[in-house]
Amino acid sequence: MTCQLCIERGKTWSGDDPKCAFENEVFSPDNWNCATMNRLRQIAEELGTTMRDDNSCGSIGYVPMDADYTPNDFGTYGGYIVMMWYKNRGRTGNAIFMTDEETVPLTIKHADLAIETYENGLL
Repeated sequence: MTCQLCIERGKTWSGDDPKCAFENEVFSPDNWNCATMNRLRQIAEELGTTMRDDNSCGSIGYVPMDADYTPNDFGTYGGYIVMMWYKNRGRTGNAIFMTDEETVPLTIKHADLAIETYENGLL
């Protein structure tokens, strides 16, 4: 399975084929130019919630998921999608969903809700 954004975008460049980060609905670090992860990284950059250090730990960014705006389907009261990557390359090396009480694997459901919340102007 491939995420909906990867399906919609397809391959728009020459070179390596994309590899979705959500082939099994849970984030996999074995990805390349996943459209959903690229969108989440772009949102973090637009929100100003990124930091880049190419000589040490790479880049980090986060996207909030406010429970006031997103359905509480995760047994939490909101949280953050936290991501790490190197430079502006296509692979996102790590991504999780965090709250102040727990850290759980990032799912496509988390990602889709965060993107929808942002695109509806609720962040």
